[in-house]
Amino acid sequence: MPMNKKTVLRPGEQIGRFDILKVMGQGAQGTVYLARDSHLQRQVAIKTLNVDEEGGQPAELKALMAEARIVSQFQHPNIVPLYDADEHDGYPYLIFEYVEGTTLSALLKKEGQLPVARAVEIAAQILDGVAYAHKKQIVHRDLKPGNVMIDAEGTPRIMDFGIAKSLNADKLAGSTGIIGTPLYMAPEYITGGVFDARADIFSVGMMLYEMLTGTTAARGANAREVLDRIVHQEFAAASAKNSDVSEQLDGIVLKALAKDPEDRFENAEAMNVALNKFLNPEDEMGGERFKPESTQSTIEFLLRRMRHKSDFPALSNTISEINKIVGSEQDGAAALSSVILKDFALTNKLLKLVNTAFYGQFGGTISTVSRAVVILGFESIRNAAITLLLFDHLQNKGQASNLKDETIAAFFNGVIGREIGSRTGLKDVEEAFICSMFHNLGKLLATFYFYEETLEIEKLMQQKGISEAHASYQVLGVSYEELGIGIARVWHFPEQITSSMRMVTEDKVKKPTTALEKLRVISGLAGELSHLASSAPPEDRVKEVGELIRRYGESMPLSEKYLMSVIDKALQEMTVHANVLKINLPQSQFMRKVRQWSGKPAESTNVVSVDADTEAITMMENAVDNTLLKTSPLDGLGITETSVDGVETTTQIDASAVLAAGIQDITNTMVGDFTLNDLLRMILETMYRGMGFTRVLVCVRDVRTQSLHGRFGFGKDVDTVMKSFKIPLTYSPDVFHLALSKGVDIMINDIDADNIKERVPGWYRKAVPARSFLIFPIVVDKAPIAMIYADQDNGEMAIPPKELNLLKTLRNQAVLAVKQKR
Repeated sequence: MPMNKKTVLRPGEQIGRFDILKVMGQGAQGTVYLARDSHLQRQVAIKTLNVDEEGGQPAELKALMAEARIVSQFQHPNIVPLYDADEHDGYPYLIFEYVEGTTLSALLKKEGQLPVARAVEIAAQILDGVAYAHKKQIVHRDLKPGNVMIDAEGTPRIMDFGIAKSLNADKLAGSTGIIGTPLYMAPEYITGGVFDARADIFSVGMMLYEMLTGTTAARGANAREVLDRIVHQEFAAASAKNSDVSEQLDGIVLKALAKDPEDRFENAEAMNVALNKFLNPEDEMGGERFKPESTQSTIEFLLRRMRHKSDFPALSNTISEINKIVGSEQDGAAALSSVILKDFALTNKLLKLVNTAFYGQFGGTISTVSRAVVILGFESIRNAAITLLLFDHLQNKGQASNLKDETIAAFFNGVIGREIGSRTGLKDVEEAFICSMFHNLGKLLATFYFYEETLEIEKLMQQKGISEAHASYQVLGVSYEELGIGIARVWHFPEQITSSMRMVTEDKVKKPTTALEKLRVISGLAGELSHLASSAPPEDRVKEVGELIRRYGESMPLSEKYLMSVIDKALQEMTVHANVLKINLPQSQFMRKVRQWSGKPAESTNVVSVDADTEAITMMENAVDNTLLKTSPLDGLGITETSVDGVETTTQIDASAVLAAGIQDITNTMVGDFTLNDLLRMILETMYRGMGFTRVLVCVRDVRTQSLHGRFGFGKDVDTVMKSFKIPLTYSPDVFHLALSKGVDIMINDIDADNIKERVPGWYRKAVPARSFLIFPIVVDKAPIAMIYADQDNGEMAIPPKELNLLKTLRNQAVLAVKQKR
């Protein structure tokens, strides 16, 4: 169809050789589509540009196409390439690479202000792309968060050079008025239409300000007010809105935002150098010992080192994601379960942990994360998941034994804190556990990431007799305490944890008057008791315990017998948790010292020394041939952990056992009071884990529209995919209507098979990448109420008869649950 500036093309229509798939965005300058290149068989992003409907300005149109063809030559990792530019019915359009990810604008809308180091890293990479474009004599003219994609790897990529201009143009004082986005326009462009490379620098400065503060530097009720403030009013320093922004970074941002372009950075490279000096202090770059200028710079330095670890970004994102989930009845359980289920190993360890003796007091076996949340509570499962994540990350890195001992000590602190919390009548003993475990987070992380520095701290303490806080400040520029609190805040830990990380320094600790203070006192006592048990000579035990009682005696009833029984109970619990956490207690020097201090006999070790000796090799081969299958609560859940001499080698899932365990778990749930959403989540999770589907989801009838809408689910991109599931209950010649109207289960192994491809609706093909899927309708009194959907992206579904029958049993449980609740 002919295009004009008001035309919006629909899916199925074409521009040239490109098939339109959907509209991705619209603006004053044009419309952006997701399209498919029929020649090269790839997806692209197409932007149609608006020009005057009476025929436009041929000279300007010609110049625009010339500029576009220059930009199409760009090859840079921080720029989304322009493949080509063309005309359709006399109107221009641009073809870009299609990048999966989110815009910086969407990220800021979701997150608000970003961590300082992350914000600076994004700005620095944007400047890399800007500098490249400037060297090619092209100025972008519309740099803003909406024109920066953050791809799947977290790399920022500049897009939409649609109004870019050559730096060789006549000062760009165009007759068509100013073009761009008011919030990010440079003052000289607003007042005189003059635009050179330094105007792009101003735009990057505005974006960096927004990333650091969560707000724009110039705010107003309308565009005219915003433009006036950019031209005439000085900007407040970013540090006024975010105390984590240092004076050094403030200076960089304000220099980029100078009203006079002569006062800004000379070019994009100069600003990039300044940001990289901030990110990488010169003493670090020169290989000398790190000497930060402030507490915040130390934390930022640590975060940068963490990000250089291959798996840390994923760990950090997961911990932050879990901490930001609100424990609401409607959404919290589903969101928490979804995050945990993304990590196969975490899911298995969590289920194993909640089925240990400590958690097993409710009776029965927990086979799904969803039920674990219902039974044990949102906070308990969130805390357990974070504990397992961090412990596994720090413990399983092939480190020196003393580094592993730090993680064991942290967990032991938590176990002691939980026991003290239980004995003092604390309502939520899991809070005492998590607070006590993370009480020394700063030292734990410093030992892992700043190992050489921690050795120097220990040396200073011994040689000069100074405190650990004083020594850590001398070496790192920050105390372990402040370091831990800073990282905890970056990870969005709740206030009760960050407050409890404050060290107890009083000579005599008073009785706490608030819940937060009680957690801090319990965490402090747990940490000191753990340290005493692992470092004090056994012969000094009575004296040292007496000093601990003197300090903490007013805060809670204490005695030597009380504290020793706490240690005894904690040692018993460590034995229970050791198998879940893969801790070799006999090999831990920390645990050996605690047992010796408490008067317990040392645990026996069973370590095979392997060398070139034939006998040793034979012993090892026999051990492998006679693989030990450890009995654990997971055995009933269909999860088999294979170990040789106690060392885990593989984890296998028995699909039928997982499904059967889930069915039993759901049956037990239905006997008591339950919410329908909770039960449906358990059913979906059982299917998802047992069968290894790519995604599973449930659609529920909307009475107003007489259609089924996606409600919730698990798996890859399920939230995005689920939005497309709006299935009308009126007649439609497709497999979904057939399943719902007839109440029959349908399994499609190949959506392109000759006998089925016409029955797969167009909305499904556009929204879902799966090649095979399964439909289980939930029909009550011959009326379709809901539908369970499961799919597989790669390959055909191969579901044996036994597993298929178990899946149908789960569907039947859903039908029964709906009937009960109706």
